[in-house]
Amino acid sequence: MRKGLFRFLVFVGNIIPLASAAVFFNPLHASFPDLPAKPAVPISSSGVCGALHVADPLDACSPLQIGVQSNETKQMRMVLIIRGGCAFDDKVRNAQNAGFGAAIVYNDRDKGNLVFMMINPENVTVHAVFVSKAAGEFLKEYARGERGECCIFPSHFDSSWTVLTISFISFIIICAIVVLVFYTPRRLSNSQGTYYHSQSVDTETVEALPCFTFSSARSGDCHSEETCAICLEDYKDGEILKVLPCRHEFHSSCVSLWLTKSGTFCPVCKHDLGTKKLNTLRKVCFIFSADTSYCFCRTVTAKFDMGFSSSMFPRCFFLLLLLLLLIYCSSRAEVVTVDVHAAKDLIKSGYKYLDVRTVEEFKKGHVGSDKILNIPYMFNTPEGRVKNPQFLGEVWSACNKEDNLIVGCQSGVRSLSASADLLSAGFKDVSNMGGGYLAWVENGFPVQKPEAEL
Repeated sequence: MRKGLFRFLVFVGNIIPLASAAVFFNPLHASFPDLPAKPAVPISSSGVCGALHVADPLDACSPLQIGVQSNETKQMRMVLIIRGGCAFDDKVRNAQNAGFGAAIVYNDRDKGNLVFMMINPENVTVHAVFVSKAAGEFLKEYARGERGECCIFPSHFDSSWTVLTISFISFIIICAIVVLVFYTPRRLSNSQGTYYHSQSVDTETVEALPCFTFSSARSGDCHSEETCAICLEDYKDGEILKVLPCRHEFHSSCVSLWLTKSGTFCPVCKHDLGTKKLNTLRKVCFIFSADTSYCFCRTVTAKFDMGFSSSMFPRCFFLLLLLLLLIYCSSRAEVVTVDVHAAKDLIKSGYKYLDVRTVEEFKKGHVGSDKILNIPYMFNTPEGRVKNPQFLGEVWSACNKEDNLIVGCQSGVRSLSASADLLSAGFKDVSNMGGGYLAWVENGFPVQKPEAEL
C-alpha cells in the first residue's frame, strides 16, 4: 500500500506543470515566459507594472547605485539583474534595499533552462522572477526607466491548478475519513470477532445457521448423511437439522450445544466457523419451506465464500483515486491558441472577434471584421496596467456562452489570460489568436484604421 501511494504521488507531481508567469514589455509589445522565485511575494491576478532599470552593478551582488528618488516613492520600479556572482537571495535583498518593487533576474547561460530562485522569504517584500538570457538581453537593450513600461503577469494556469490542487487534497481527505469511519472499524470488528470466536460461537450466530426438517423420502436429493456425528443417533422424520458452512449436518440441539460449549469447528472436518461470515445468511435461511431451504442455503453459502476480500480494498481504493484524477484533469478547460491564418478563416466563417486591447489601441487600428467587439481586459493607469474588474460582465452582456469567439490583443499575452477567464466563466467555444494584432498586420491581412491614416 505504501509503495502504491508513493508511486501515485510521484505520478501526480509529474503531471502537474510548474507554475509560470510572463514578463511583458509594453513599448514593443513583447512578452517572455518566466518562473517566480520560491518562495516570494506572489503576483496578483491583475499583474504588476512599473519602470524598468538596469542594475548597477549588473549582478546586484553589492548595494545598487540606482535607487528610488524621493519624488518617485509612489511609482513601481523594477530592476534587471544578471545571474551569477552570488546567491539569488543576495540579489533580491539588494534590490529591495535600493527601493525597487520587483527584481527580474535573467540567465547568464545561452541554453540554460528556467529555474526557480530559492530565497529565504523572511523580510522579503518584493516580487522576483527569472527569465532567459535572450529575454534579459532584450530588456536590457530597450529599458528606458519609463513609467509602466514593463509588466509581470501571472500565468492563467496558476489559478486553475491551484483549484485542482485544493479540490484533489479535499477529495483525499474525504476518502481518508470514509476509510477511517467504515473500513477500519470493520477490520477491528473482524479481528476482535476472530479472537472471541476462537473459544466458542455466540448464540446469535448459531441461530443464524441454515436449518431444515429431515425427511427420509428426500434423503437422496438434498443430503446423504443419515446419522448425527455428535450423538451418533440416526435422523428421524420431522427432526430439525442444522447445516454448517462446510455442508455437514447435525441435530439442531446437538450442534448448538457443541458450538457454544466445545468449540468453533465442525466435529467432522474440523472446519473453523470463525473464518466464515455467517451473518450474511441471517436474512436468508428462514424464508423457505422446511423441505427446500437446505438445498438453497448450501448454494448461497458457496457464493458468499467467494466474496470480496478485504485485502483488495487498498488496491481498489488507489485505482479509484487514479481514475478520478485522470478524469478531472482531462475535463479541465484549456485555452486553444490558433495562428492568425486559422483565426482569419474562423472569422470569415462567422466567429466573433473579441479585441481585448485598450480603447486607445483599438482606435489606432484593429482587425477588419464585421463581427468585432472591443472590451479591454486591462486598463492603463498611472501605476501601470490593471485588470478590468468588469471584463466578464461586459462580455456576458454582449455575447452568449454558446457564441464562437476569437480573442485577440496586441501580441497574444492579454488575450491568452482573457480566454482562460472566459472558459472558466462558462463560455463554450473560445480560441486565442496567437501573435495578436501585430502578427495579423505582418501577414498583410485586412485592418481598419482611422480615416486620417488611410
